[in-house]
Amino acid sequence: MILGLFCLFLIGGSLLNLPVPVIGKIAGLDLIVLVMALLGWWQSRSLTAAKLPRVVWAIGLFVLFALVSLIGSGRWLAGQDMAISGLFLARWVVYAGLFFWAYLLNREQRGQTLHWLGLALGIIALLGLMQLILFPNLGFWERLGWDPHQQRLISTFLDPNLVGGFLVVGLALPMSQWLHKTTPRRWKQIWGGVIILMLMAVIFTYSRSALLSLVVFGLIVGVRYWRLALVGLLLMGLVVLASPRLQTRIVGMFEVDITAQQRLTSWQNALNIIKQEPLLGVGYNTLPYTKAKFIYQPVGHAYSGFDSSLLTIAVTTGVLGLATYLGMLGLLLAGLVKFVRDKRSILALGALASTMALFAHSFFVNSWLYPPVLALWWVLLGLVWNNNSADD
Repeated sequence: MILGLFCLFLIGGSLLNLPVPVIGKIAGLDLIVLVMALLGWWQSRSLTAAKLPRVVWAIGLFVLFALVSLIGSGRWLAGQDMAISGLFLARWVVYAGLFFWAYLLNREQRGQTLHWLGLALGIIALLGLMQLILFPNLGFWERLGWDPHQQRLISTFLDPNLVGGFLVVGLALPMSQWLHKTTPRRWKQIWGGVIILMLMAVIFTYSRSALLSLVVFGLIVGVRYWRLALVGLLLMGLVVLASPRLQTRIVGMFEVDITAQQRLTSWQNALNIIKQEPLLGVGYNTLPYTKAKFIYQPVGHAYSGFDSSLLTIAVTTGVLGLATYLGMLGLLLAGLVKFVRDKRSILALGALASTMALFAHSFFVNSWLYPPVLALWWVLLGLVWNNNSADD
């Protein structure tokens, strides 16, 4: 029941947001994630400190610095503004709780989670392809405050960059099922179809950040499955050669167009704020309330962040918060490499590729703090660290 609702809200993307007084809107995904996190924390109460993965302590350290930075913002923020920003920090903690939820699943529940999430990803990709066919012109979205995308896949996320990055992160799930030796032939065909749908969806977002993350994903997987990665990259090359628009988008990676100029402006604004508040930043998620003080005007939908996740973290929690966040990522990557090397875990390899792909993607999009991406990423990591994960 809970897993089904989780998949449903992931599929719903940005379309399943609920209006809330004062705060504005809350995603339906937030509510089900809260329930799952509470279950995970309750089940983990019997674990001793020695049995907890080391990354849990790194998560706690980042949260501590984020909380200190938020309290420090009381120098210029009203109590209500601090409280609202605190709710967003609490949301980050709740989403990190998905790691516990997935970490403590039994073998049967773990298998169900892999299947349900893999199929949900295929549905998101399929809905995106249907949207591209039926509603290729999204100019009417401009009246609602969204970018008027033309001939680009946005699916239910309403943003090609975010849905593209999300699908690349999710590739680890169907890929691990497809490559698993014990997967029945019928299911191998299903997972192969899901992977094809997801790859097509990523390509038709025409998102440069998504395409870059896809290449990074392929290169990491290619360390172990070099023939598979080579075929994938060759096919992608043929698609690029057959699509003048893709060629234009790729060439655009090396040109400073309007979008790139907006990102550069966003990054410059971030660096200017870091210079003013280097140690603990302006406070977690306080940018909507501090933009006047720091003469910062958000561009587009970057209302509470910048076009870079790590820059957003540095601005809001300072270099100390950024250091602890990078330390957490370092522990995660070290653990994933160990699982790949020692247990030959296919899922760990996929999670390693997904994390590195997300790292590349988040340089240009604030994707690492986007709730659906956070939810999928934490569940994926929890499944890898799961006590029953040595099955590859």
